[in-house]
Amino acid sequence: MIDPKRVAESEAKGLAFVCRLCERWYEGEDLGLEDVEGDAVCASKDGCCSPISGGSFHKYRGPLEGHLAKYCYVCGKENPEKALEAQMAGGKRVGCCDSCFENVVKRSAKRQPGRKIIFTTEKRAGPDQFDAISR
Repeated sequence: MIDPKRVAESEAKGLAFVCRLCERWYEGEDLGLEDVEGDAVCASKDGCCSPISGGSFHKYRGPLEGHLAKYCYVCGKENPEKALEAQMAGGKRVGCCDSCFENVVKRSAKRQPGRKIIFTTEKRAGPDQFDAISR
């Protein structure tokens, strides 16, 4: 069971909805795992990631299991307007509301120039590597 206090702390830090409700995130925190920039990372080391990076949170473990398309993965809005399907994700879809699609997904590379999101977005997934499917 995930501690609600830790979920609230993660939300305050800006962690995506899906990640803050994933047991693997807190396993990584407890183990002190960090990326090359010193940011905390989850215990899933094989590329569990969002559609921006070409994935579908395939290592997710938590209360949303089997229901990732029913909530916006960024903010948690129930029944989001879109479902993102990364081409590398084998047909699995992840929910994304219109607001987060415009303000996070489409702008992610522009908001943090020089950070690894640029690399994963442009080099690994590319701007055309996911489809936004209207519901």
